[in-house]
This record gives sequence, C-alpha cells and structure tokens, in this order.
Amino acid sequence: MFLYLLALNLFVAAWDHPVTLAEDTGIDYRCASILTVDSIGECEGEVGDIRWIYNNNNKICFSYKSCKGGNPLPDFDSENECLTTCSGH
Repeated sequence: MFLYLLALNLFVAAWDHPVTLAEDTGIDYRCASILTVDSIGECEGEVGDIRWIYNNNNKICFSYKSCKGGNPLPDFDSENECLTTCSGH
C-alpha cells in the first residue's frame, strides 16, 4: 500500500509540472507549439502587446496581438527571441 501511495504521489507531482519534457530534453516547450493564427482567434478583452509564437509544423515564428488577462500562450517577446530559441527544432 505504501508503494502505491508513493507512486501515486509522484505521478500527481509530475502531472502538475508542465515543462517536464522540456527539462528532460533541453528543448524549450514553447518550440513544440503547433498553434496557428487561426487557432488563436480574436481577443475578446483588452488587446495587449504583439507577441510571437513558433509553429513547429511549419518551422516559423508568427506574430499575434495578445489579450490582457487572457489564457497564457507559449509565446515570445520578440521575433528574434522566437527564432533564436527555436532554431533547429
């Protein structure tokens, strides 16, 4: 029973940690995104800054207007940061 509870505890701890794969592989999790401009959609709240997202399928960085207070996306502050971080992925 003890081993079961220990394994369950470790599983839950790993489940709550979103960047485990990135830490294990050394790849920034933002570089694994397959989001597109169309999949992000329109901002329903106050429009924020222009941000950059890497699309791993197309191997490109694209810009979008963020939403203040919206759900966080795997994005970058600049195109240069996006390209530098994800080059070779």
